[in-house]
Amino acid sequence: MVVLHALIWRLLHDPTRRHAYVTYAAQFARDQMYWAALLAHQVELTPKSESLERWYTGQGGGVVATAIGGPSPATPWAGCWWWTTT
Repeated sequence: MVVLHALIWRLLHDPTRRHAYVTYAAQFARDQMYWAALLAHQVELTPKSESLERWYTGQGGGVVATAIGGPSPATPWAGCWWWTTT
């Protein structure tokens, strides 16, 4: 959960940055982004969303969630690559 809080904090402080959240399984990444969305709404950060795997801020930043070996971000992500294994 600390990683999710850090991700939301980074988006709040610099909504122009793009981040990637990478984990061991695609379903786990989606589940984590669900919890991150709840956290985002609590702090009034409401990114536009195509799905749980991709969020965009109004300032051009956002986050993509994927699994190891899964699809990589199609655009360069200049922010942090958040990596979790459990």
